[in-house]
Amino acid sequence: MLAFRKTITVFLLLTPLVIVCTTVFNYAIDLPYWDDYIVHSHLISLKSDTGIFRKLGRLFDQHWEHRIVWTRSLFFLYYKLTGQLNYYNLTLVGFSGLVLLVAILYGAFRKTRLPLFYFLPVPFLLLNLQSHENLIWAMASIQNFYILVFALGAFYMLAYPTRRAFGVALLLAVLGSFTSGNGFLIFMIGAFLLFWQHQYRRGICWLLVGLGCVIAYFFNYNRVTFFPSPYLFGYLEWVKAFFVFAGAFVDTYPYTKPVAIGYENPVWLTVTLGLLVIGFASWFLLHLLRITFPSRRRSTQKDPWFWPVFFLGSLLFLLATDAMTVYSRVGFGGASYMLQSRYKIYSGLLLSISYLGALWRFKNENQLPYIWGICLLSIIPISLYADYQCLEGVINQRRKTVAAYLTWRLQTPMNEQQSFESVYHPHPYLDPYLSAVQATPTDSTAKFDQVNEEHFFLKIAKTKAINPTLDRPEEGSYIVLLGDSTSYIYPARPLRPYSVQEMAAKSGKSGYFSSAFQALVPKETTVTGLYRLALLTNRNDSLRLELSPAVFRHTTTF
Repeated sequence: MLAFRKTITVFLLLTPLVIVCTTVFNYAIDLPYWDDYIVHSHLISLKSDTGIFRKLGRLFDQHWEHRIVWTRSLFFLYYKLTGQLNYYNLTLVGFSGLVLLVAILYGAFRKTRLPLFYFLPVPFLLLNLQSHENLIWAMASIQNFYILVFALGAFYMLAYPTRRAFGVALLLAVLGSFTSGNGFLIFMIGAFLLFWQHQYRRGICWLLVGLGCVIAYFFNYNRVTFFPSPYLFGYLEWVKAFFVFAGAFVDTYPYTKPVAIGYENPVWLTVTLGLLVIGFASWFLLHLLRITFPSRRRSTQKDPWFWPVFFLGSLLFLLATDAMTVYSRVGFGGASYMLQSRYKIYSGLLLSISYLGALWRFKNENQLPYIWGICLLSIIPISLYADYQCLEGVINQRRKTVAAYLTWRLQTPMNEQQSFESVYHPHPYLDPYLSAVQATPTDSTAKFDQVNEEHFFLKIAKTKAINPTLDRPEEGSYIVLLGDSTSYIYPARPLRPYSVQEMAAKSGKSGYFSSAFQALVPKETTVTGLYRLALLTNRNDSLRLELSPAVFRHTTTF
């Protein structure tokens, strides 16, 4: 019976890892996406610089509001070791950060000395497809997963009084500060933890290093002013967003409005979960302070304050990051914007930390098995259903990557493309797409069921269309804007059956996707001008470009 229980436990522990690994391995692609192009171009300029100190200085160049030294260093090291960038492998490097994060939490769990099956909820909270945007996007995975590794790793090490542990924690704090904008929270919270443990000399040293990082970070810093102001929304929306951010795990859908089609995000359900988890986290923080703060006992190697330091540091970091994200991003779309895929890892991590804290707090209580059972029976179905739903997000993310690269090829002068490919050799399998678009179209049979111009988008819909399959995500339909001086390619998003209202479309091809698609052409990234709309389709590697009678006269974005 014991062997059977261990087998079931190991099987369940590996299930979320196998699902996510299989997805990443199958759908990651050796193409840059969005900010990858900026990091890539920076690497080319860095390569041409002379002198090691100048190259090191260039790693600290500002990227939006961040200093992404860690990301740029990995890109540079990968290029130096292999001779060229490979975005598939760089994505795997970033994904390794998520695996390391789970390993850190497992290391913390082992100190409870509870049976292994009590750890089961944690992998399901973190290893799921809710983070689909991060999972197959090289730059985002490196930044957004490793900042959490550095933060929790630093607090893990600060729980031990040895010099080596302190040195490792200090290194992780420095790396975190130059990985993402919330990295400096590690120094602020770490200083509090050190003084709290009566380690005053180390606390002063920690603050001095942190001050040096702040000076380096803000040297020649240019404030980003073009992001929407958070004051576009009222303070009540800020509070709502704070709890949505924390409870986002319960939202299993991959998108929010206006991209969400055929469903409504359960915003108030996320608020409810956020209230519960933040309420427990606040109670737990007060409990930790109450039982440890009056003590004058120092942490020793035999008796480290592991649980108070690790949990207090991790919870403070996550709650402070929640507040920072709300202030800096709520202007983009209100509370529901906190349900973006790249933020959902924080909700799962906050729930994981709170759950492990509950295990430690109640490990000698009779109610512990009930806490475990309730958490397990709640988390596993939500996680698995999110995997099923968010596979759509993974496939669309890959299609967006392909379309963005094709557009870049169409619009970028040949000399810039050659410079770009001096550190990266793209696979030629996309060349037929370019040939199809650049050829003189002779087919004028494309018809769309809907072409509507909205405030920010041009919405195009078709009910009986060619859509991709799960094993051939590049196939299907793409919208092509043909202009006199430039052209664009946008992926047509295949719609799930529940997203289609028309019965004609519902009666079409069955499977994960329906036979309908919708495309949202963003005006913001489209140069003003007159465009002829065309439809590029790929079925069984047979490409076809069809012109439509529709035209798009783009005059202004707003």
